[in-house]
Amino acid sequence: MYSDTIKRICMVHLKNYADTKDIFQNVFLKYVLAFDVFESAEHEKA
Repeated sequence: MYSDTIKRICMVHLKNYADTKDIFQNVFLKYVLAFDVFESAEHEKA
């Protein structure tokens, strides 16, 4: 749902496609493995 946004943010800050892929994978894994319940869609996006 938010993958394009995350990739764009990473590219803006890192300016390197390989690093962007690595960071994106880390973010995705943290999200999938988190057992937290989000208060709202905006909280989840943040």
